[in-house]
Amino acid sequence: MQPNQENRPAPQAGQPAACPTPGSGPVAGGQLPSPTPKQPGIKFDRNDGIFALVTLVLGYLFLRWISLFFAGAGITLFSFCYVLVVVCYVCRSGKKLTRSSWGWGCFLLLFSLLFLKGMSGVLVFPALCFLCALAAYWTLTVFDARIGGRLDGNFVGDLFNALLRIPFCSFGLLPRAVAALQRKREDAAQGEKKRGLLSPAVLIGGILTVILLPPVLLLLAQADAGFARALELIFGQITLSPVFFLRVFFSIPVSLYFFGLFAGARYRLHTGSDAAQRQTGRQKRKNLGFAAAAIPTAALLAVYLIFFVAQLPYFFSAFAGLLPEGFTYAEYARRGFFELIAVAAINLGLLLFAKCRTSGTSRVRKLFAGLLCGATMLLLVTAARKLALYIGIFGLTRLRLWAGWAMLLVAATTLIFLLDEFRPLALLRVLTLLFCGWFFLLCAVNTEPLTLRYNYDAWRSGQLEEFDPWQGENLFAAPALCEILENTDEEWWIREACTLRIEQAVQEIAWKDHRPLVGFTLQEVLTMQAADRAASDGLLFHGMPEMAEET
Repeated sequence: MQPNQENRPAPQAGQPAACPTPGSGPVAGGQLPSPTPKQPGIKFDRNDGIFALVTLVLGYLFLRWISLFFAGAGITLFSFCYVLVVVCYVCRSGKKLTRSSWGWGCFLLLFSLLFLKGMSGVLVFPALCFLCALAAYWTLTVFDARIGGRLDGNFVGDLFNALLRIPFCSFGLLPRAVAALQRKREDAAQGEKKRGLLSPAVLIGGILTVILLPPVLLLLAQADAGFARALELIFGQITLSPVFFLRVFFSIPVSLYFFGLFAGARYRLHTGSDAAQRQTGRQKRKNLGFAAAAIPTAALLAVYLIFFVAQLPYFFSAFAGLLPEGFTYAEYARRGFFELIAVAAINLGLLLFAKCRTSGTSRVRKLFAGLLCGATMLLLVTAARKLALYIGIFGLTRLRLWAGWAMLLVAATTLIFLLDEFRPLALLRVLTLLFCGWFFLLCAVNTEPLTLRYNYDAWRSGQLEEFDPWQGENLFAAPALCEILENTDEEWWIREACTLRIEQAVQEIAWKDHRPLVGFTLQEVLTMQAADRAASDGLLFHGMPEMAEET
């Protein structure tokens, strides 16, 4: 016998009604329960449609101006266009730019200026990846779509949302936004429906025309010279080449990605869980006692103590400028550097594990953290002294300079971990800002002039036995090489090497002249000015026959 529906207690206020189970009988009224209503879809407005069309142009400019082989003014110019489009979209959406969005936007534009200045070819790819990640994260910032609303422990999740989740999950929003310009509109006064300029069918037909017409025109132009001349008269200076049509074709998915990021950030789509849920999850993951980190920490500290005592002459001979028996200077410096990286990775990883997975604070925990950081700093100072000894004997190179710069980053990270144990910090926020500033300075400083000038001065003073004028990239080394030419009279082999490298740099600049906007850099201007000055002073020459005859 089924219970009477009227005898069931009514749900209290704020509680959902109980869902009937299979076989429990019909609900009141004899009707089945209606399914949970779906959330209303996004209603794009006219601004969305306009900026969707602008994004199509932005996608083409991305493929036209962004290049790994011609990294220069094109990347800077596109970055400014990207910022302009996003800011206009935000302002038209009724949002206001926050102080955080202004800060990240200025840093984005400042970093893009490094490509206009000129950057080492080794750093172009990581710098371009960093710039793309920075632009995506800044887009979330201006739309206030970050999980926690600020740079905090959710930074990794925000970066994942900005680069992957939001744009790809919103990949198909651009056609819907463009269709918003064409959909039917109701006249409130007359109750009549008016159709926009174009229907969705006409819109789809236009997209297919853009995709299919260019390759057909190209094939017909290659098949008939008369038709090719007619197209040239019609389109003027536009070059109908396969590269142009491929760029137009592949700009469509790039535009879909961009608008997916813009619209997804504006309407907060696919952002995942909120900050409170993530904070709760992080607290739940701290389900281990400190013994989980204290036991390996104590074991490592014991090993480090034995290691430092046993290898005391090896590690501290660097401070006295002495070379241990059985080592060369190259092996001595390289071995110390790789030991630094291994120990720092283990120590920082263990500190991060204790921070994320263990709970509670105690004096023992702070003591262990201080000893771990102290061991890391001890090895850092020793390795830095050995690297300085190695540079003093063999000279300065780009890799040795970057190795020292990496040591500074590891040292700063270690000190931040140590400070966080005694005075809690927004750890991920501080580390993110530290890495951004460190990488900016790494890309901003050209190492070739520094290394060449240092090695040349050390060689002239007798500190170095040899001087190698072939270090680094020709484009960035040319101004320093011109200065060396002005100060070198008797060393003909140095003059010959400097001359060849300067001429190679000029040839590289001439090879890039067919794409002056995309690949232009200020470093090219400095190189050409230095080369012209050296040529006008009569410092550039090819070979020395009299010296060749004597040898």
